[in-house]
Amino acid sequence: MKHAFIIQAHNYPEQLCEIVTLLSSENHYFFINIDKKVDDRPFRNALNGLKNIFFTEGKARTCVNHAGFSQILCTLRLLDMAYSMDMAYYHSLSGQDFPCVDNKTFDDFFGTCGNRSYMHYDSPEEAFVWSKSKYPNRYRRYYAYDMPGRNHIWVKAIVKILNSMFTMLPERPEIKNVAAGWSWFSWHKQVVGYVFDYLKSNPAFLLRFKYTACCDEVIFHTMLNGLEDKLNIEKYNCLRFIEWHPKRVYKKLPLVLKETEYEEIINSGSFFCRKIHPVESKQLKIMLKKHISFLT
Repeated sequence: MKHAFIIQAHNYPEQLCEIVTLLSSENHYFFINIDKKVDDRPFRNALNGLKNIFFTEGKARTCVNHAGFSQILCTLRLLDMAYSMDMAYYHSLSGQDFPCVDNKTFDDFFGTCGNRSYMHYDSPEEAFVWSKSKYPNRYRRYYAYDMPGRNHIWVKAIVKILNSMFTMLPERPEIKNVAAGWSWFSWHKQVVGYVFDYLKSNPAFLLRFKYTACCDEVIFHTMLNGLEDKLNIEKYNCLRFIEWHPKRVYKKLPLVLKETEYEEIINSGSFFCRKIHPVESKQLKIMLKKHISFLT
């Protein structure tokens, strides 16, 4: 069974090498987009010598802007690269998602789960509340997050001004059956095939998410909403540990994980944890590597 890891990265090349090295196996393939805003040479050098590595090249290489439509495009381009090589499973990751189990445990699980797919929808209680304001604010308003040069201070200022001005424009129409959740997933190929078939038949659906905000957390959940039984999707488990309700002081969410979260991560049954930082999470990474080595 071949697994595709589609990875979006923009910093920490050495940490990306750690992640890929831990996941490396003959049946594991890595499809990586290095943000077009940064120099990709440190990442290529860090991964040099590792097998089954494929980078986006040319026009396929995406300039990914946080909260922008570019995040959706990048995911689709990476999925397309991997789908052309007939993978069984597709796992979306960033350069700050760290493995929590060894490769045998990982492969054995997906080899015996009955072609089930894993993603995370907002709970019914959350969806009921957020459907009134949070969701519409993301897809009914206009946003300029994909303006070129977002890494420059003055461009960030212009984006902020434009987004404020756009609030005076009429809202766009509602989207039927809207749903949202975490953007990270582990999909069986039947789900990926469905996504591409749907977008081919409904190109306007994809374009509807241009100039929106954080709709990488909306588009696929909406597209697949109500198809959980048909496509064998686990709705409330994406096999990732992410801390949105931390018990300690934090700068922003999701929480940058440290060794204090180790036991909770291990006991969660997750295969990946995020966010991991090269310095702040150094001790946690050591502990996770030791745990993985023990399982091997």
